[in-house]
Amino acid sequence: MCSLSENAFMRRKSFIFGQLALTASWVLFVLALLAAAWIPAKVIASSTILAGYSLLIIVLWAFYFITYMGSWFQSKYVDKVLCQWLYLAGTTAVMALAIFFCVWALPVIFITLPLLICGSKSGKTVLLGVVAGIGEFAALCSTVLLALLLKALLLGEWEFAGTSFRCDMVLMICGVLALAGLFARGKMLANNDWTLKSALCQPVTVAIWSITILSVIGTVAADKMQGKILAETKAEAEKVFGGELSADGLKKLYLDGRKADSTFYSKLNDLIRKINKSAWGKRSKGRIFAKPTAEDLKKRQENFVKNAPLYAELNKLVAGEIPAYPLECADGKLLELKQPQLRILRSAAFALLTQMRYDSKNALEYSKLYFNVVNAGNGTAVSTVMQSKMIKFWCKTVEMLKNGKKISAVEFAALQKFAKAQAAGFNFDSRKFAYAEAVFAYDLYRTHSLTTISATGAYFKFDRTEALRSWMDYAQNGKLDVPQRGIAKMLTLPADIHSSQYEEVKTLLNEL
Repeated sequence: MCSLSENAFMRRKSFIFGQLALTASWVLFVLALLAAAWIPAKVIASSTILAGYSLLIIVLWAFYFITYMGSWFQSKYVDKVLCQWLYLAGTTAVMALAIFFCVWALPVIFITLPLLICGSKSGKTVLLGVVAGIGEFAALCSTVLLALLLKALLLGEWEFAGTSFRCDMVLMICGVLALAGLFARGKMLANNDWTLKSALCQPVTVAIWSITILSVIGTVAADKMQGKILAETKAEAEKVFGGELSADGLKKLYLDGRKADSTFYSKLNDLIRKINKSAWGKRSKGRIFAKPTAEDLKKRQENFVKNAPLYAELNKLVAGEIPAYPLECADGKLLELKQPQLRILRSAAFALLTQMRYDSKNALEYSKLYFNVVNAGNGTAVSTVMQSKMIKFWCKTVEMLKNGKKISAVEFAALQKFAKAQAAGFNFDSRKFAYAEAVFAYDLYRTHSLTTISATGAYFKFDRTEALRSWMDYAQNGKLDVPQRGIAKMLTLPADIHSSQYEEVKTLLNEL
């Protein structure tokens, strides 16, 4: 079928394809990110980039498998031409299936195969085969990780978010192992007329690694350029918002001129716990959602009367100006920010709704306290969700009192007038909302230690710039131009949702 010289030539080609597949996976990854950053989203979709990247990498690895496995089978069965091609075709198909559907089997294939091939040879050759197998498996792993990373960056789908998985470190380790495997394979293929040194000095090899070096230089340059653009955009954004894009700026936004008082929230939380414990006791999960019986309703009425002093203390506590909660946040950790005050305020609001149900004659007074509690939020995304939900609960409670004839027509009219007054003052502060989201958007990229590769660093900076520009536009004219790519797109989606929630709540209050 082929001569020994042709077979040796084929094995050497497999070495070249191995280098090409290893280096091209990273170079194509860089090019895909640069294309996504510089070519308008309307011209080229991220899914197209992902599909093209995957196709090219599969083709490169397929060439490597075919040349390497083909040369081995041809040298094994020199005289059986038909058997060679049938065996090669079957093996290639099995290898393809293994890559796509049996990734777990790859370590076995790449590590044990060299042992089987070199089983009758010297210990040095066997060792080289093992190193080559591990290195080739590491090269495939790095390719898979790059594909996942590309998907995460372009589509905003973070498979590794919230974990301690360091993709950059794993890629670095895989890269070192892949290079070791590549050199081991070259050493195994070398003989008297073809050495590893001569292989690495071949024009094709020099071209491959030259492209890699140029790619590194290009991405570092892109990273520096995007960093400069981001710094200018950040400075512009801070002028527009009138505050720093930092944890300190976010704290000032949350305080909004109010004093922070942790003692107030501790006292309010303790008071609510006492009320809930006295009113509900120990409840199983099933009882929480079960429909109350007549006996349950009677017991709740009795508990309400018994807890009158506690309710009175609660009403007195929330009657005045409610202070801000002292948030603890730091740069690079805003994604982990907790806002326990919203849970406490929500519980206090439910306690006021309970009083409206059992003391409906004073429903208007309880409603004033209720909105004082609900409006104590900070106007940011999480607070907006809480406010809109709590106002819907209040509207349902008022309708329930009216339908149950627990309030008179005059009392209901007073509540309607109060609802309209609340709706008039319930406006969505797009500037404040945009500022908070811009701070989170700028900080988010620092909290994700997904990678520190220069190519992704440049893309992160580009993505941050896009998000900041969108939030600046939203703060200035109330219209949000949502970016069409990855994380920037995911970060700017909440604006329309929250503004529509405000409009929905205002409609409910006006149409009560």
